[in-house]
Amino acid sequence: MSHSPSLIRAALRNYASAVFIRENPMLISAVFMTVAATAAFEKASRIAAHGGATALFAHRTAFVFFWWYVAFYLPACLMFHYWRQVRSNLAVSIPHLKDTEFTALVLLLVPVGMAFAAPLILLHAPVWGAIALATVAMAGGSVMSFGVPNGQSRKVALSKAVLFLPLMLAGSQPQYLRLILFAAPLPASVITLAAAAFIVSGLRFYPARAAEEAERAEHRADLAAARPRRTSPIVTLFDVIFRIITWKPAFMADRPMPGTLGVRSGPIGTVLVQGLQMTLFLFYMPAFAWVQGHHFMKALIQTAPQSLGFFGAITIFGSGQWLLDRSDWPPLFMAGRYGGRSGFSRAMSNAFRMRAIELALIDALLLTGAALALGIIDPPDAIPTALSSFALIFGTSYGASLPLLWHEIGGRGFTMALALAGGLGTMEILGTGLLHHSPRLWAIAATIVIFACGLAMSRIAPRRLTTMDWPIETASPA
Repeated sequence: MSHSPSLIRAALRNYASAVFIRENPMLISAVFMTVAATAAFEKASRIAAHGGATALFAHRTAFVFFWWYVAFYLPACLMFHYWRQVRSNLAVSIPHLKDTEFTALVLLLVPVGMAFAAPLILLHAPVWGAIALATVAMAGGSVMSFGVPNGQSRKVALSKAVLFLPLMLAGSQPQYLRLILFAAPLPASVITLAAAAFIVSGLRFYPARAAEEAERAEHRADLAAARPRRTSPIVTLFDVIFRIITWKPAFMADRPMPGTLGVRSGPIGTVLVQGLQMTLFLFYMPAFAWVQGHHFMKALIQTAPQSLGFFGAITIFGSGQWLLDRSDWPPLFMAGRYGGRSGFSRAMSNAFRMRAIELALIDALLLTGAALALGIIDPPDAIPTALSSFALIFGTSYGASLPLLWHEIGGRGFTMALALAGGLGTMEILGTGLLHHSPRLWAIAATIVIFACGLAMSRIAPRRLTTMDWPIETASPA
């Protein structure tokens, strides 16, 4: 194994290259979060000057919120570039490239972690606790750009899946981050080492094992398709359940669609999936509080507006995926089922609009029902809350489409950044404006404007897509 300093320097220079900036779709989101955190630092300094770092983390503050997500998105940018390098077809033919990229990234993550800890230390946080919290945040961000087989063990993959969402949620609940920030030096050091080990272990790439994983998955799919169908009461019951979950009314009949727009489940299945997600978001923070000795129901009601807001935001975070991954578009278009470019563009846009309406309607009903059941809104406010939630979620679903107005197919970075901004805006409006005791007038006014913009984009998007090129290979490499 060669770790030539010149090769490592060359790998490090790539992180400051035009290619890194141009081809990294997460970079704009990271810049957006960094600017927001920097703008909020002055107010955070005033809070810390009077009450120390304890006051800063006692309640949800803008700086802590944005700092946490900067520590997510910036490492994700670095990881995205790393995985693109080591998974490229040329990586196999270039000696030592994989090991060199690994060493370069590990060396880069050390000063990045210290840079994340520095603002907390300036705000009078304990040094060891600040380093531990920064490392934990980076561990969460390191998972964001994973997604294809990399040959790692199932235990590593499972730990990534289990830890990612709780860490993502923790940014909106800073009172739980205090447990790490104000830990004693020895526990803080253990947390730092464990998080660092998690990051480094997740960077290992085993091409041969990854290829075997892909082959095994294809083999299992072929065996499942060829296996004779057995009949039994249990199989019959599952068939009935499956038909209920996938049932769709006539106007939602299945048509050949790209993977990002073709949804197998019908309205009933979507209600079940969204309801399960909402339940998990609602119970996660109260369960954590209950373990600490707090009253579960009190914590549930107290955190419900923020938890429900995050549930609504999750729908928006993925709203730009139909524009980010268009690798299925050319084959579908060439099949001729939708006619010319105009017909195909309308079909794709209509499919997205139908899905956006379905999700907005289901989410609005679930959010309003949960808020009523928990008593955080009164029955007379149910209808305005439901209508405003529907308008908000539908409108922000089109936020990721805004770059279509000025860029070829929107631009990956701007699409991701606007989906992120739309999700954060949705979380804020739901959590503080619509689901906190009663709908605020400013929140209702904002949802009307957002809904109008969404309607306008639903009319503009097909025409813009018709005039644009559709690259054959547009799927994310990570």
